[in-house]
Amino acid sequence: MKLSRVLLACVLAIAIGIAVVACVRQRTEPTPADQRVAATVNGVEIPESRVQSYIERFRARSANLKSQEGWEAWLAESGYTEQSYRLHVIDSLVQDELIRQAAKDCGIKIDPKEIDTQIEATKANYDNDENWQRVLAAAGYTETEYRSAVELTALSRELKETQVVKPRASSDQVQAYFNAHASQYEGKRSSCILYNRADEEMARETLATLQQSQNLSVDFAAAAQEQSADVSTAKNGGDMGWDCLTTLPVEYQNALDKLKVGELCSEPVQTDFGYYLILCTSEFTSVKDAGDVVVEAVPPEISTVLMNSLDTELYTQAFDASLLDLRAQADVVIYNSDGTVVAPAADAAGNGTAPAAGAGAASATPATGSGAAANSGAPAAAEEPAGGCSCCEAKMGLVILTF
Repeated sequence: MKLSRVLLACVLAIAIGIAVVACVRQRTEPTPADQRVAATVNGVEIPESRVQSYIERFRARSANLKSQEGWEAWLAESGYTEQSYRLHVIDSLVQDELIRQAAKDCGIKIDPKEIDTQIEATKANYDNDENWQRVLAAAGYTETEYRSAVELTALSRELKETQVVKPRASSDQVQAYFNAHASQYEGKRSSCILYNRADEEMARETLATLQQSQNLSVDFAAAAQEQSADVSTAKNGGDMGWDCLTTLPVEYQNALDKLKVGELCSEPVQTDFGYYLILCTSEFTSVKDAGDVVVEAVPPEISTVLMNSLDTELYTQAFDASLLDLRAQADVVIYNSDGTVVAPAADAAGNGTAPAAGAGAASATPATGSGAAANSGAPAAAEEPAGGCSCCEAKMGLVILTF
């Protein structure tokens, strides 16, 4: 009997010892990185592995960032620490998840065929699938990730268009915007007559005739309609519009810069497109009254561009505000690398010069370019899928449009 009790006591002691050791190990041994959670958004987990994968791919895009020394130097130049950059990435992924959840709550779904169409249109810019895969990899995407980004773009757009009311600009907002930006559109308007390279002599003959004209604007328009090889401008009497709203050949722009309103170029201007005769028809310099730009004095075409830009800015601000509301109402928990909860004030620390981790309120539409990142702190990618865009911020080398 005594022996049995001794054996029982030994077994219990061993069992308790094993349990204590297991408990201690559970408390002291960190959770493997591939099992840690970086954040939860209304209960949906964002794994730490996703955050680290993004950072690793981002660093791999530039030789300067592959070494720890180069990485730390870039972080310092961009106003980050490793921890604050990690939080910046997490914050973007949180916003992506909030958009997906909000779209689902609103019943917004994107037809997979629409995504297929956009991806195929982008892939068509490349000679073969090998080149497409190379550019995709250089930009930091897998096929699945890129498809997800395209879908997120569409969800974000639909969410914005269906749930956010377009604000109307107040007169004070219009005045402030014109004060800040009208001077950027100061420039000249011109009309032209384009001759093919073989028709230089005809260009010179017409120029000589126009130099003797008593009604230059009318005669120039008539000659443009009859002779110009530029069909698109010929029907409008050669009107090229404002130089600030279009891209002119360098030789054309240089010649126009030297002309005053009503002046005709002294010689045909040779360009890659042929020979131009150029007439300066108008000039815009922002007029101010008591420090304010006179809105009514801004040419209609330039005024339209400014107003469209202001409307887009206000609409984007309204959408951004709605995303902030989503964030404020959501149950978001962000974790440090050691599993402790991040204090709210530390969320998304950093100066924001780095590329966003996900699409967020943005488009995954790829764009042409050499791969230079749109944000000042981001290193350039080797190459980007081709397409077209503006107002961009770079995400792993693929340009992302803000709405």
